[in-house]
Amino acid sequence: MLAQLEPVPRRIDENVHRVLSVLEEHHEADLVVFPELFLTGYTSVDVWELQLSVDSQPIQVLQAACRGHQTALVVGFIEQAGLRPYNSMLMIDKDGTVAGVYRKTHLFGGEAEVFTPGDKLECVNLGAITVAPLTCFDIELPEPARKLAKEGADLIISIAANMDPYYDDHELAGRARALDNRIPHIYVNRTGSEGPFDFVGGSRVVAPNGAVLSQAGRSETILCVDLSYGSRVESDIDYLLHLRPELY
Repeated sequence: MLAQLEPVPRRIDENVHRVLSVLEEHHEADLVVFPELFLTGYTSVDVWELQLSVDSQPIQVLQAACRGHQTALVVGFIEQAGLRPYNSMLMIDKDGTVAGVYRKTHLFGGEAEVFTPGDKLECVNLGAITVAPLTCFDIELPEPARKLAKEGADLIISIAANMDPYYDDHELAGRARALDNRIPHIYVNRTGSEGPFDFVGGSRVVAPNGAVLSQAGRSETILCVDLSYGSRVESDIDYLLHLRPELY
């Protein structure tokens, strides 16, 4: 399930409550994905005040909710790392364990002045699914998704805080990353406005052939989608099988 929602800026408790409400209302979902920095809002001001560690109380609350509903969760947060914390993606499995934390590796614009870039691209196992986790600007470069696909990812999950005038960039990049690697792509962007930014929504699920299976507009939306994964396409169009890295 894709939760294209607008967080309350700098109000972690309220945003955690919103996540809990969605989990309660959609307890039948296997996986719920929220946007980039959803727990804090998209801000570059005094981010050190908003940073959370993985064992902090708000995250423990989310773990308990996932365990209670047997639902996996993906959500963006500011991860503790001093004055320049990480822009991170939290992945909690349906049993409440933290499956992984991805730290955004490719920072956009002014983000590089306030966040520390991550230094690892690794697949994460959410239950039986091997996930390629990416955040926003990461998907505009083909290499991160390709690396993770080559390592066995079944599914790309990207979270975003994409704003005007970059809607078309992500619409194209989101479809291209699925097609490049012949695996489905769940892309969840936020909506609303914060500071000088107007966020464009457009969350979508993309099939391995690049076709959009379901898509949101610009307003708050919950998309519930049944998605199959794990089966490769025919060998003659499976780009991973045709790579010749010695040439590149």
